[in-house]
Amino acid sequence: MVYSEYSDLQNAKSTKILANLTDDTNGKVVNTAIITALIEEADGIIDGYLISGGVTVPLSTVPNSIKSYSVRITIYLLYARSHAIPEHIQKSYDGIIKELEMVASGETVLFPASKSGVTVTTMYDEPKFTDDLLS
Repeated sequence: MVYSEYSDLQNAKSTKILANLTDDTNGKVVNTAIITALIEEADGIIDGYLISGGVTVPLSTVPNSIKSYSVRITIYLLYARSHAIPEHIQKSYDGIIKELEMVASGETVLFPASKSGVTVTTMYDEPKFTDDLLS
């Protein structure tokens, strides 16, 4: 399962920019094969961090954040192919990697628990506060 598609990249970058980043001959025609390969590479990067964080992949439901990560990492990889990477693209990529590292280390969760329908189970008796214990 891919987390983003060519159409998502079209929404993020103009056809002219995509052609410039993928057409190694004259920069005028979008090479969708390169884009598809880089989407797969970006998704592999994401999956690596998710697996490290104990998340089962492929995801059955793709959160918008993961779709966005896929698009932004793919754009980074497109620039990295043969162009200088603009500072804002580099910062975006670095921020995504930092967020994915937090998922991998357990500092943040990908799917926070819903507020409705959550059952909390404790593995110990609830503390009983009495006047004696509090004094």
